[in-house]
Amino acid sequence: MSLVQNPVLIGCLAAFLSSGCYPAREPRWGNCGEGFAFDGEQCVLLTTAPKPEDPLSGGYQLTTVAADGAVMVGQAVFEPLGPSIYRVRYDVGGASEEGIASLHDGVVSVGVGGADTGVVEYQHVGGGRLSGTWLFHGNAQRGTEVLGGGNADWSGVYNIETGVGPDGATYGGSCDLVVTGDLHTLLWHVQGPGGTPDTYRGLGLRSGNRLSVGFGTGANTPFSVAQYRVEAGGRKLVGRRASWVTTSPKAMPETLTR
Repeated sequence: MSLVQNPVLIGCLAAFLSSGCYPAREPRWGNCGEGFAFDGEQCVLLTTAPKPEDPLSGGYQLTTVAADGAVMVGQAVFEPLGPSIYRVRYDVGGASEEGIASLHDGVVSVGVGGADTGVVEYQHVGGGRLSGTWLFHGNAQRGTEVLGGGNADWSGVYNIETGVGPDGATYGGSCDLVVTGDLHTLLWHVQGPGGTPDTYRGLGLRSGNRLSVGFGTGANTPFSVAQYRVEAGGRKLVGRRASWVTTSPKAMPETLTR
């Protein structure tokens, strides 16, 4: 059969450029329509995976109980500084204060007070040893610390088996830990390489196997510690707060909701 005798084929060749008798040209990115793209074979829907929401970031309504038993309300705002690390601002009763917080296994540990304060998280790892990480106010880099030589009830005179600051500098020394009811009082005697010994004070609250400790680096530095359990996917934080005072500190209930 010749080309002349096949009008259908002639028509197809004539219409080739318009693709009337030829499979449709592959679509390009701009030809798939808004929200679609060409994957090499077909137009597919473009999807953007939602960015995981930070479990704590944002504002909370705060209800706390003062040492004299008075109920106070205010706000707290968590600002992410790094993975599971937050700057916290509290506004209660017309006063404002800041803290540094760490989230681990559903427990939020907060050291409150300002530039000369921080927070430590310890976990009892058996054999009279505590393993922890710590943060200075406003710093997103963690230090690490392992204490050895304590008792099963967490009390004791510990040796700092390993201590590494956020800047990588190592230190040693000891830590006296006294348990009084709900409160854990700590006194570190720290010796850096070739440095002068320093003494730091800490106050801790424990939930299960996790001890949250707020600390101050100066002899007269005021500070507090707060520890919360995360509930309702981060919409509610339930816990306690205690402040370093010279006589009879108390752990008082505190709840954050949004």
